[in-house]
Amino acid sequence: MVTWTNRLNRRYREFLKANPIWFVFLIGIIIVIGVDRYAKQEPPQDLKQRIDYFKAVGMPAEAEQMYQQLLAGDRLHLDLHYAFLENHLAIIEAGNRPKDDQELVNYYTFLTMNPATQDIGMFGLGFLAAAREDFSKAIELYSQIQDKDQKYLNYVLAKAYQGLDEPDLAEKYFLREITVNGYVSVSVKELASLYADQNKNDQLRSLVMNSQTAPFVELADRRKLAYLTGDIIGYLKLTVLGCYQAIEFTPSMVAVLICLVWVNYFRRIDIFKKEPLWLLLCIFFFGAVTAVFALLLGDLIKGYYPFTCGESRWCLMMASIVRIGLVEEVVKFLPVLVILFVVRRVSEPFDLVVYGSFSALGFATLENMFYFSRYGLEIAFFRFFFSTLMHLSMTSIICYAWAKARFIFKENSLIALLRGLLIAATIHGLFDFFVLNPTSGQYALGMAIAFIMAREYYRMLRNTLNFSPFFNEDLASSCGLKNNQLLLSAGVILLLIAFLYSNFEFSTEIARSRTLQIGIFALPTMTAVIGPLGKLGLSRGKFNPLLIKIKLKEPHPGLAGSSS
Repeated sequence: MVTWTNRLNRRYREFLKANPIWFVFLIGIIIVIGVDRYAKQEPPQDLKQRIDYFKAVGMPAEAEQMYQQLLAGDRLHLDLHYAFLENHLAIIEAGNRPKDDQELVNYYTFLTMNPATQDIGMFGLGFLAAAREDFSKAIELYSQIQDKDQKYLNYVLAKAYQGLDEPDLAEKYFLREITVNGYVSVSVKELASLYADQNKNDQLRSLVMNSQTAPFVELADRRKLAYLTGDIIGYLKLTVLGCYQAIEFTPSMVAVLICLVWVNYFRRIDIFKKEPLWLLLCIFFFGAVTAVFALLLGDLIKGYYPFTCGESRWCLMMASIVRIGLVEEVVKFLPVLVILFVVRRVSEPFDLVVYGSFSALGFATLENMFYFSRYGLEIAFFRFFFSTLMHLSMTSIICYAWAKARFIFKENSLIALLRGLLIAATIHGLFDFFVLNPTSGQYALGMAIAFIMAREYYRMLRNTLNFSPFFNEDLASSCGLKNNQLLLSAGVILLLIAFLYSNFEFSTEIARSRTLQIGIFALPTMTAVIGPLGKLGLSRGKFNPLLIKIKLKEPHPGLAGSSS
């Protein structure tokens, strides 16, 4: 009996060692059951707290019902009316309610008939007119309010004049809202942004120096003021420290976890002649440090090339390609150039791709720390499979073009680098344009680009390994090239992290719902990414053309037949 039990335990351990994904699934199930039994979080019961809860989880329609309950007992509560209208605007912007909501118009029209609630009624009707982008009508309705110092009134008037492209009048009413001590916090933010856009340095400085308004001036506007006034020390301080001060510990650990998964992946697939870990970590470190320079270059381009600053779709696309795509690819490629200039160590084409990948990984890790700290850990799964992978593949396009020119096709390296940079910047910019300006169609295009780049990245890795001068048939069948379970386990762990975050930040009910939504979307995502990257099948001298045509010639014959 003892022998049989020991044999069973040994076989179980061997199975888990060969199939770690089952261990991850088992631990995940235990944690989910344990949370449901011992750490279940219920939504708050207090009505006001429930409103904040539903707004925080992105459910404004549910919050609206509770606002209506509160307003039924207190129609004179101006703050409550404004919060209700702002929440209603969120429902409209989400496409869940028409802009011309007649039921709400009728409600505020009814309030105008009572002298005690007349101003609130006019305020509500004006707000709804502004939501329909009928700004002239909104201003007309606001003008009928008796109390000209009513909180929020001058703020919404300023927003209406902004909608009519009358910045001077918008400035006037933002200032009045601050003067009457109304909606000060948001009015200051809007006014500071207005001053920054118009390069009104003296006025912006007055907001920064005023003790009443200074706490509400955002970091981006402070940076722009320092930049425009030539305060280099202050600008660098705000840019560098502002970036790192926004990072929190727990989100940073999740970003490090994602980083370690990719480090393990690259170390496993570098099978022919492994690069020293110290060198890769240096490139990673410089990639993280130079991420800050993306902000500096972005500000520089914004100042000198105003065509990247407009609100039209063309300007937004150019801003994405130039100020995001080109800038980020340049700063991610610089560490590769610096390291190679110092150590001059490239012995196979794969070296260049892995150097670019590690520089991009450093950049992406710092970016992930910032995004997780700001937006929560629910996005960790998508940052792993989309954003981080896009960073890796984009920088690898540049390094792959260089590797092809140097090792495979014997082309001009400088021309190949510039061509690769242009392609990488364009694809990177288009991806960000589609994802950062999401309509249903545009977001789908962004995801399509990410899926295609996963396949292209696989081909870049495979081609550079196939043309290694150290190619070895025995190593070409190494288990290090099989990483399906590594990537799948990472995906499951990140889903579990999203579940735990939503559970303790919101409630168990929200955690289940959101994790299920992510899980449904995760299936095609992991299939599209893990399918190609999970198993690299190598064949000496075999070239797999990319969909992205950098340039095609016949591979160099001497290299294709070389051996270790």
